[in-house]
Amino acid sequence: MISRKRIIRFAIGTMMRQDRWEKKYNANHQFDVNQYDYFTSKEYVNALREKWQDLEDPECELEDYVDVSKYSNYDDYACDVVEYKSRLEWRDQWDCDREFDFNPCDFEYEEYYVKALKRAWKKEYDPYDEFAHVDLEWVNDVNEYRNRIDECREWKDEHDPNDEYHVDPSQFDDEEEYVDELRGLWKRKYDYFNEFSSIDPQDYRDEYTYSGAIEDKKYWMNKYDKNNAYKLDPSDRDGILKSYSENSVAFKYKDLISMKRDERRAAVKGKDIIYIYHDTIDASSHNDETTVFNACYSANHEIKNLVNMICSELNGLNVIITSDHGFLYTYQELNESDKMERSSFKKDIVEQGRRYVITKDLANPDFLMPVKGIYNDANLLGFAPRENIRIKGYGGTKFVHGGTSLQEMCVPIIKYKYLRTGYKAYRINKDKYDTKPVSIALLSSNRKISNMIFNLSFYQKEAVKDSYIPCTYNVYITDAAGNEVSDIQKIIADKTSTVPKDREFKCTFNLKSQQFSNTDTYYLVIVDEDGKQVPIKEEVQIDIAMAIGDFDFFGLD
Repeated sequence: MISRKRIIRFAIGTMMRQDRWEKKYNANHQFDVNQYDYFTSKEYVNALREKWQDLEDPECELEDYVDVSKYSNYDDYACDVVEYKSRLEWRDQWDCDREFDFNPCDFEYEEYYVKALKRAWKKEYDPYDEFAHVDLEWVNDVNEYRNRIDECREWKDEHDPNDEYHVDPSQFDDEEEYVDELRGLWKRKYDYFNEFSSIDPQDYRDEYTYSGAIEDKKYWMNKYDKNNAYKLDPSDRDGILKSYSENSVAFKYKDLISMKRDERRAAVKGKDIIYIYHDTIDASSHNDETTVFNACYSANHEIKNLVNMICSELNGLNVIITSDHGFLYTYQELNESDKMERSSFKKDIVEQGRRYVITKDLANPDFLMPVKGIYNDANLLGFAPRENIRIKGYGGTKFVHGGTSLQEMCVPIIKYKYLRTGYKAYRINKDKYDTKPVSIALLSSNRKISNMIFNLSFYQKEAVKDSYIPCTYNVYITDAAGNEVSDIQKIIADKTSTVPKDREFKCTFNLKSQQFSNTDTYYLVIVDEDGKQVPIKEEVQIDIAMAIGDFDFFGLD
């Protein structure tokens, strides 16, 4: 029988041994694990390890890399967990969406992980190395890389979908530079010997329209000068004009407008016919079809100024303004149902545009109406789409030429005759010809400005009718030296009402943030946009009790 004393000694010995476990594995008493609950140190340490893992790696995310069962010291385990967690932060930076199956814990250094990841980017988004100039060394975000690849691919799909020219768009900073490179190659392909030097590929947005312009000129040359007896480039307007009238000259609008006044006068002196070619609208449609209406607005303004210059500077009397034809434009993108496949014609196509097609005899395409023409005598048939239907081809679809639409069939002609006051025709029809712009005046009686933001009222003196025409004025405040001290307000004086009240305008002005003095002289200036009238200047006083410039809220010491 075991004595009581012996049992006590055994118990005390066991407890002392268990205390040594704690001293060895949990000396700082960090973890609530009672050593007396375990018979062996192994059991005790395993219990501690569970606590370590719960604290440092509760999701067991790192157990394949930091095996807690191999550690007998918490500090060593925690240190290794921290190291591997720092590797996981690499993924948060480089692959936060977990798109790629790379665990950063498999890599000793971040550099190795990033290189492997970027190789995966390349394989995913540019597997055939089409865009080799996208340097992955300088790309730090997969979205940035993907967007750049997508951008380059869009350029290529639009301008060289079959990779005919083998030009990597990624070597260019923007689309225009890429297209410029292609334009040089278009020139080599379609006009290698520079036969059509006046057809500049820089004026065209896509290969289709450029090659079409070349083919058009070849067609006219083949039709009218097949043997090139006259040595005329069909795009050479000056040469063609001189072949009919030697004492004539043709200019591009941009060339003429860039000359000095004396140069213009010398260039046209003694000429019977002066031809000025203006292509703002056409050039815009070649480059970006969405800008065509802005181009129309600019063209109207430029042509009006051109006519004024012809009559005032060049002593021109008779001006004829005309164009070849109009165009169709669709604001919204066309549905596929509005586009016709070439296969619909079922016969050989002789010539095709977006709005017309000429085929060999016996063709009967669906949804097209036959159009009679001179080609009918040559066993050819012509067809044009109805409504807004387009025939599929290269280039844009919103802006389109060709066909039998009203815009294509009607050619505008404006005849303008400039009459001087000494002419008999002017004296007979003086009231008719002597037009002048309506004028405006300040309605407000107060000439004192006391706020940084203020209102002024104006009125249009005359109603638009008979000899009075609309006019646009710019109104602003200047100092005595002529420097603008307010924003510019635009007044479009186009009121036709005979009631004066209906011809009033109210404008809100904002003074610039600067010091103003109530003793200085300031002016309200009224200027017409065309610059044909003497500006109106009204003296005003600016007396602001506390101007914005008096307090520098952001520059206080």
